[in-house]
Amino acid sequence: NVKRVVELESNASVLAERSSAVLTATRELGPQITDAESAYFQDLRRYETSCNKWDGTVNKLQNEATSSCDAMSAGAIENGDVQCLVDLPPQKIAVCHKLLRGEGQMLKQLERKVKESSAVVNRISNTISGLDSADAARLRLIGGDKENQRR
Repeated sequence: NVKRVVELESNASVLAERSSAVLTATRELGPQITDAESAYFQDLRRYETSCNKWDGTVNKLQNEATSSCDAMSAGAIENGDVQCLVDLPPQKIAVCHKLLRGEGQMLKQLERKVKESSAVVNRISNTISGLDSADAARLRLIGGDKENQRR
């Protein structure tokens, strides 16, 4: 019996040493992160939670802004259908509407000018593409001449 107990204790000691070696090897194989890295990852998880919390609110605001822009572009300003979301006196609301109408007119004028400029550029491009290479080179020289650009 004593011999058996000694054998079991010996086996237990061998198993304890093996377990310790395996545990040490496992710890060495696992990734080691510093306290700063751990804090960084905790911050990332906290930020992700915060972002997820605000995601619905941001989507709602985006949809509202899109619908407001759609309403304004559909002529709601001219019709007076646009409503001010801020509590302003009627006089200031009228000023805001006038400002929006003016900006709308300016955008339409700029759009018209861009279309006209595009047409001119297309005509010039078509004209240049019809020239032979010598004429195109002369035209580029004239266009790059500082003296000609001042006239």
